[in-house]
Amino acid sequence: MPAEYLPAPGEVVSANDLTIPKARQTALFLLSCVHPYARFLAARRNGENEVVVVDLSIEVGQEPVHDIRPAERVAIEFTPTDSFPPEVLALRGDFPLVPHTNLRAREFPRSLCLYEESYDEVKLRWTAPAFIERIRIWMRDTGTGTLHRDDQPLEPILLTWSHLVIPSDLFTGGQQNESEQLIITNYIHDEKRGEVLVAERPAAGKPGIPFVVTALRCPPQPHGVIRHQPSNLAALHDLVAITGIDLLAELFQRLANWDRAAAPLTSRLVLIVYFPKMRCADAPPEASDIWAFLTLETVETVGSRLGVWEVRDGKVGQLIGATVDRSRVANIAISSLNPTFALSRASAAALSGFAPDERRITAIGVGALGSQVIPILVREGFGEWTVVDDDRLLPHNLVRHGLTKRAVGYAKAIAVHVMGNELLEQPAMRSSVVANVLRPGDSASLLKTALDDSAVIADFSASVAVGRHLARDVNAPARRVSLFLNPTGTDLVMLAEDVARQIPLDCLEMQYYRELVANPDMADHLRPAGGRVRYAQSCRDLTSTVPGELVALHAAIGASALRRSLAGESSGIQIWKAGADGSVRAFPISARPIVKEVLSEWTLYTDDGLMDKLRALRHAKLPRETGGVLLGSFDMQRRIVYVVDTIASPPDSQEWPTVYVRGCKGLHKDIAVAEERTQRMLHYVGEWHSHPDGYSALPSNDDLLAFDWLTRHLETDGVPALMIIATEANTAFFLGRMHRG
Repeated sequence: MPAEYLPAPGEVVSANDLTIPKARQTALFLLSCVHPYARFLAARRNGENEVVVVDLSIEVGQEPVHDIRPAERVAIEFTPTDSFPPEVLALRGDFPLVPHTNLRAREFPRSLCLYEESYDEVKLRWTAPAFIERIRIWMRDTGTGTLHRDDQPLEPILLTWSHLVIPSDLFTGGQQNESEQLIITNYIHDEKRGEVLVAERPAAGKPGIPFVVTALRCPPQPHGVIRHQPSNLAALHDLVAITGIDLLAELFQRLANWDRAAAPLTSRLVLIVYFPKMRCADAPPEASDIWAFLTLETVETVGSRLGVWEVRDGKVGQLIGATVDRSRVANIAISSLNPTFALSRASAAALSGFAPDERRITAIGVGALGSQVIPILVREGFGEWTVVDDDRLLPHNLVRHGLTKRAVGYAKAIAVHVMGNELLEQPAMRSSVVANVLRPGDSASLLKTALDDSAVIADFSASVAVGRHLARDVNAPARRVSLFLNPTGTDLVMLAEDVARQIPLDCLEMQYYRELVANPDMADHLRPAGGRVRYAQSCRDLTSTVPGELVALHAAIGASALRRSLAGESSGIQIWKAGADGSVRAFPISARPIVKEVLSEWTLYTDDGLMDKLRALRHAKLPRETGGVLLGSFDMQRRIVYVVDTIASPPDSQEWPTVYVRGCKGLHKDIAVAEERTQRMLHYVGEWHSHPDGYSALPSNDDLLAFDWLTRHLETDGVPALMIIATEANTAFFLGRMHRG
C-alpha cells in the first residue's frame, strides 16, 4: 500500500524564488542530482519561512526496531533569522513515535531532533549536503534502534523553558495523594526564556500567590514517547492515559476528598506528574521525569467543571453521587512547567562533589576574608554557622567584603547571618553575636553558649590577641582553626589544631613564626602594606590598600583548606603565596608535638622540632660544648614563655670539652632579621648550651654565673631569665631562677 503523506506547510513557489540562503543552497543542491538518495520535490513559502520538500531513500534492515521505511518524505523549514536549526518534518501520516523528536503543539507531522550540539556550534560547519545526509542517518539509525546510544541519558517526556522551583522535601514522606499549600513568592516572565515561578511553604508575614499542589506517579514507560505539548487538562489526561492512568478520575476523587482548609478553593492548582522512564520496554526504570502543570483556573473552577461540586451564589456545594464530567475539561487551560527543587544542603553538597556536613562552627570575625569564606562553604553544604563580630559595615569595606552596599551601616555579624540564610533552602546560619570576643559585655552569655555548642571555632579575626584568647582562655571543647592574610594580602595562612587539641593554636602560631625565619621565600611575608588610606576623620580611621581580587583568591583557597583540614584529625600549618602572575605556591609545614614545662609561676612551651635541632647542634660539636641564643616570645598576661628557635653558636664563640663561651659575631644582625621577619613576634628570650657526654644537665658554677648575668640583663625588660642545658640524656629548663637540683 503506498504511503499517505501529510501536506507540507506553505504555498508552492519556484526554487529560484527562494531567498533564505540555507533554503536556496539546499534546493539547488538537490536539483543538481548529485546525491543519489535524495530527490527534490518542491519549494514552498510559509509566511516568512521557506520550505524544501524532499524524498529520501533510506537503508532499512530486514527487522527494523522502528517503522522506518525505504522511502521517506520530509519537509525542511528554514527561518530568515537562522536562529534555530531548520525544522525537519516527517510527512508520512503514520510516521512512528520514536526517540529524538521535538515537542510541538500538534503531534503530526513529527519533528525530527537532529543535533545534540548547540545550533550556534553547528552553523560553523553546516552545509546542505551534510544536512541532507544527517537526515538520512537519523532515519537509518532510528530504524535499527541505534540512534540513541547506551551512554546517552534518556530522553525527556516533555520539553519546556518554564520552571517551577519547589521545596526540596515536597512529598518526601510519600503522601503524594495529599494536597499541600504553597505560595509563589517570586514570578519572573520572559517571553524568550520562559517563566520562572518560585514556590515556598506559607509563613506568617510572607506575601505570595497561593496555590495547591498534588502529585501523581505514572507506571514506567519507554523514553522518547513525546507526542505533543498539552495545553489543557483534557490533553494532559490523554498524555497520562498512555501510561494507564485515568487522570481526570484521579483528580476528581482527590478534589472530593480534600480538606478545603488545607486546599483553599481560591488557589491555583498544580499537578506534579512523575514519569519513570525505561530505556526499552523490557528494561527496569532508569530515571524519572518530573513535570508540573499549573491550571490557569482556580481550584473552585476546576472542581466545578469536573463535576465535583456546584457553585451557587458564591457558595460551594459538593454533589452527592456525582461522577467526573469530561466534557468541559478542554476549557481548563494549563501551563507546563519544569519543576526544579530548591537548593537544599544535601543537593548543594552533591553538586559540589561533597557529602553534606552539619557540624556547628562559630566564626570569629566576619571581615573581608571571613565574609567570603563562609558563603563559599555554605554553598557547598558545609557547616551550621554562628558568626561573631562587633564591627559595622562601612563603605570602604565593600572593596573586599562579601556584603553589598545594602548592608552598609549594619552590624557585619547580622548582615552575614542574613546573607548566609538566603543561599540555601534550609537556614545555614544558626545565630549571630554582635560582640567583641575579648570584651563581650552584655553578650557574654550568648557568646559562651555559641562557643560551648560548637564543634569548631574558626578564627578569621587576624588578631594575635584573639587567637591567644581562643587558645588559652576559652574553655570549650571545640577544635580551633585560624585563617588570616598577611598585611599585603598576597599570602594566606592556616593554623589548624588537631581534634584532641594536643597542639593548641598559640603553639601552632609560634611554629609558623619559625618558618618565617628559616624560609627565604618568607622574607617579606609580614612586611607592612605600603599604602594606607584614611576613610573618615578619626586618627584610627585608616585601612590598608589590599585589592579585593587577592581576598577572593585566598577565600576560595581558604574555604577548601578549612573543609579538607576538618575532614581529618591532625593539626597542620600551611601558607599560600600568590605571585604577581596569578600563580599560587603552597608551603605546607609539619606541626611538631609540643613540650611543656611548668616552672614556678611560669609555663614554658616549646616543641620537639626545636629539641631535635638542639640535639643535632650538640651532636655535631662533640666532644666540645656548644650553644647559642634562644628566640621566642613572652606572654606576660598569661605568664607563658614560648621558646621557638635558636641561632646557632656564633663563629667567635669559645667551644671546649667542658667550657662554652658564646661569641657575638653577626648575632645582632641575625636577631634583627628574625625580629623583622616576624614583626617582633619572635625576639631574644635566653641562652642555651650543651654538656658533653657523661655529664648531667645540672648547672656548673660557670652556668650559675652566666645565669646570674642573664637575670640582670633581662630584668630591665621585665622578663625572667631563661637558660636551657642540653645533654646526652635529657634537656633541662631554667626560668627565673637556677638551682643545682
